[in-house]
Amino acid sequence: MEPFLQSTPPPPGPGCAAGIAFFDVETTRPTPEWPRRALLEFGVILVCPRTLVHLGTYSTLIRPFDLPSLPPSELFRSNGITPEAIAAAPHFSEVASIVFRFLDGRVWAGHNVEAFDSARIREAFAGVGMAAPQPSGFIDSLPLLRRKFGRRTTDMQMATLATHFGLGRQLHRCLDDVRMNIEILKCCGMLLLLEPEPERPPATSNSAFQEIREISLDLIGASLVPARPSRTGCKIQLLHRDSPLQIRCPALAVRYGPNRRYCDAAGRPKLSFLVEADPVLCMFLDACENIARTMSLDSGSSSGWTRAVEYNSTCNAFLARLRIPGRADTDDIAYATEVHRRFPSGETCVVVFDRLDEAEQDQLFLPGTLLDAYIRLDAYDSHEKAGILLVVERLVIHCT
Repeated sequence: MEPFLQSTPPPPGPGCAAGIAFFDVETTRPTPEWPRRALLEFGVILVCPRTLVHLGTYSTLIRPFDLPSLPPSELFRSNGITPEAIAAAPHFSEVASIVFRFLDGRVWAGHNVEAFDSARIREAFAGVGMAAPQPSGFIDSLPLLRRKFGRRTTDMQMATLATHFGLGRQLHRCLDDVRMNIEILKCCGMLLLLEPEPERPPATSNSAFQEIREISLDLIGASLVPARPSRTGCKIQLLHRDSPLQIRCPALAVRYGPNRRYCDAAGRPKLSFLVEADPVLCMFLDACENIARTMSLDSGSSSGWTRAVEYNSTCNAFLARLRIPGRADTDDIAYATEVHRRFPSGETCVVVFDRLDEAEQDQLFLPGTLLDAYIRLDAYDSHEKAGILLVVERLVIHCT
């Protein structure tokens, strides 16, 4: 068996023209006697980000310096890598310069590449006293598909996805797994492209929302209305002049960005963020809570009341939590809030919020960012807790 093979060489030098480095590693199994993972195989395919044409391929088996004398079944997977093949392979120090050339300065891609494979590469270079290659970015298909592909399969393991798309069995050999990873991404992309766009609710009318400073507190009331179909009983509906109370709060300042700590019943993250509440907003919400809480007590509820505004001693400010609601008409991670950007020129543009990854979403809500929020006030009483949720129907984010 050849200890390594190299087909077409990589383009000279790093950079975007050099392609995306899809790579994979195979390692020993950790055991109580030898808990570390030693590198046994490395494989990489360079792909053009514009055409998906393969620009270069390299694969090699690697012989660890200090492989212990344990039974092969304890150290090796059942994937065709044998002690005899490893004994004929080069040490990592003999191939490190080639690996470096394929990886340094390129986007690193793979399934769980950021958490696992890249760590093994850095360990291997440290083990031979060489500086490790540095990525220009990551495309990790494991979290990417969890976020974009939703719950179409039982899990996002590559073997499960391969079975789902009829791509065969995962072999746990580097180049085979890299090729399978690329094909899975192509299949997922094609499926998402062919799926019809779910119908979105009609655009929110600004006229349904009243400027908070123009609302007369004396005209705020409440009534009991039927709960949504999935719940029994009634819920409290806050009203202004006998219409559902919806408010517009201009120029709110973000204090803390998105929180995704909690998930809904389908496992999708609930998205919320904290804004500074000025005295006008605090007074308004106090009035609404007094009305809703009185009706809650009169209705026989014994749930503890959670305030919509809380004082935060760390930042010495009153903070209100705004919630971006998820959409119930899809299994994907999707949100119902309309999001717009407003530029200093006065022009606005729509932000397709669902298509942003978490890092891009976080960039919209950096501390100090000003935004206009169109808010629906939802009273709730569930699991011994009651209060008012500030649900954002529309956001206009001020861009500097």
